[in-house]
Amino acid sequence: MHLILIGPPGSGKGTQAKKIAKEFHLDHISTGDLLRNNPDLTKEQKELLNSGKLIPDMMMLDIVKARLNKCHGRGWILDGYPRTIAQAHLLENALEDGTVKVLYFTLDTKELVDRITGRLSCPACGSVFHKITRPPKKDNLCDNCGEPLIHRKDDTEEVIKKRLDTYFTYTDPVVKYYQDKNRFYNIACGNKHSIDEIFETIKDKL
Repeated sequence: MHLILIGPPGSGKGTQAKKIAKEFHLDHISTGDLLRNNPDLTKEQKELLNSGKLIPDMMMLDIVKARLNKCHGRGWILDGYPRTIAQAHLLENALEDGTVKVLYFTLDTKELVDRITGRLSCPACGSVFHKITRPPKKDNLCDNCGEPLIHRKDDTEEVIKKRLDTYFTYTDPVVKYYQDKNRFYNIACGNKHSIDEIFETIKDKL
């Protein structure tokens, strides 16, 4: 199974990707993590990433292809890629088997901003918490590994709004592109839906 998860930052893609990967035995590939943990990024590329702007398409393709090659034929989930219509075309041309299913995560923009500005991340194990809706049991410590939690530099309201503007400008054509391929599923992920409820919906779709 090959999956692409599309949705704005803060929509819960990463949380659901981990659950899907475990359920269906897939490799979870977060392009955000690939970039943040990439020691080869130039200073200019790091500034683009921290400001919420997009990394150039060909560089992203090279990073993604290198990671996909490590799957060795296993199924995978791409979380956060492709972000532009050009990236979608490049990815399709690069895949030996271009057949993918797409999950599109949707929710209200205000909910997104509230979610992200209150988000706390664990740099050690990747767990995500929220100051209000999902606080850790111990202040600023990860429930799963005990490491200190961080508020990412790109999780400020100013950067979030830029990221959302960029997202909707570039990703709407990608959504239309995959909708036309008939392997596309809308996933409502607003606050009225719990993480487990959203996951059950995803399992039903798949």
